[in-house]
Amino acid sequence: MEIAFILVATGAAAVGVLLYRKVIQPVGRVRDLAANLAAGRARGGYIPAGWFGLDGIIRDLERIDDRVASLEKHASADKFNLQATMANMVEGFMVVDRSMEIQQATEALLRMFGLEEDPVG
Repeated sequence: MEIAFILVATGAAAVGVLLYRKVIQPVGRVRDLAANLAAGRARGGYIPAGWFGLDGIIRDLERIDDRVASLEKHASADKFNLQATMANMVEGFMVVDRSMEIQQATEALLRMFGLEEDPVG
């Protein structure tokens, strides 16, 4: 009887460890990765693992993360290039969004209209 109890307890412990490693831990990784993506924090370093497609979800979220990082890098470079171009323009120039709010203006525009403050916003 004791041997049967030991075998059942050992089996239950093994199943518990297996479920933790293949389901609970990967779900935590998915939750952490999604939270980091949503918050825009430094990401990466997740090891895809798990049952029920959790490994695929983790890989897909990491691909999304890589894509977002790439888009952020390109957007930053484009913004830098636009600012450098505008800073060297002799013409008055401004960037306006759809609601007609000024987003950027050149120094030449400020001088043309005698503005002492930046009209952005």
